[in-house]
Amino acid sequence: MINWLSNEGRGDISFSYGVAVAYKISNRLSIRSGINKVDLSYNTRDVSYGTAISAMAVENNDARAVTLASPVMGNINQNLGFVEVPVELKYGVIDKKFGLNIIGGASTLFLSENNVTLEAGAATTSFGEAGNLNNVSYSANMGVGLDYNISSKFQINVEPIFKYQINTFNNTSDVKPYYFGVYSGLSFKF
Repeated sequence: MINWLSNEGRGDISFSYGVAVAYKISNRLSIRSGINKVDLSYNTRDVSYGTAISAMAVENNDARAVTLASPVMGNINQNLGFVEVPVELKYGVIDKKFGLNIIGGASTLFLSENNVTLEAGAATTSFGEAGNLNNVSYSANMGVGLDYNISSKFQINVEPIFKYQINTFNNTSDVKPYYFGVYSGLSFKF
């Protein structure tokens, strides 16, 4: 038996990578899309679970089953991976050498990794996959972008973006997953 419902949990820092393309609709508005690989993990600490040892005890020709339980502490780790296809609008509030943008849109997330493990000391046990994840889910995206124009063709950008996941899990009403990312990169304009 495993008990982790009231234990402390946290998401780990992870990395995402991909490519994006954008089309400038006007001087201040552009639409963009791309493809990203997103890896997420969630860890629940100090989970107590029991290991059971069963034996038969024979006393005066009376056989009895004896079960000995030993409580152990460990951590449950859930690793999720998605291939993300975002469609976002980017509006330029400030369009100078330094730029400030507002970003909003949505993403389609295709499940690519689903693994749950239990770590106790040096031992790691795989539980396989979580059975309540949808293969396709969505996210609503909102953030800001900071740009620095190196030249007329190259630009460095940093974008803190909040992503609220929709329909990621099934058969759960109290799970409201989200993640916050700081995206950065180099843009080339042609």
